[in-house]
Amino acid sequence: MRSINVLFVLLVLLFLAGCGSTTDSAKTTVLEQTTAPTSVAAQTGDVRVIQMTVKNFAFEPSNIQLSKGDKVKLVMNVESGNHGIAIPGFNIEQSLPQGTTQTVEFTADQTGSFNFFCNVPCGPGHKEMIGSIIVS
Repeated sequence: MRSINVLFVLLVLLFLAGCGSTTDSAKTTVLEQTTAPTSVAAQTGDVRVIQMTVKNFAFEPSNIQLSKGDKVKLVMNVESGNHGIAIPGFNIEQSLPQGTTQTVEFTADQTGSFNFFCNVPCGPGHKEMIGSIIVS
């Protein structure tokens, strides 16, 4: 178990070391890109769509309530700065370039509190760029 934790820390440090440049050297998977920015959450069929605004140094909303089993689609409109989002509890890492709308999808298949954060060093407010997902 200890070796897995050490490996995880090393991978995170390696990822962060490469994220400081303006070119994206990290290999991330873009699940979907759109151009229409929106800012409201909606329930669509079996998929819970959550509109999120990403800007220098905030995710809005920063607290998300889900029910176990929800299929989730986070639609993130990046207004300012180059950022990223990491949700370790759901194995999500996504690059969020300025001026784009990025989408990630996952199923809330476990209960608990899951932190998310910007995983690209983006300036003096970087450490405050955090949020949580509560699944009950």
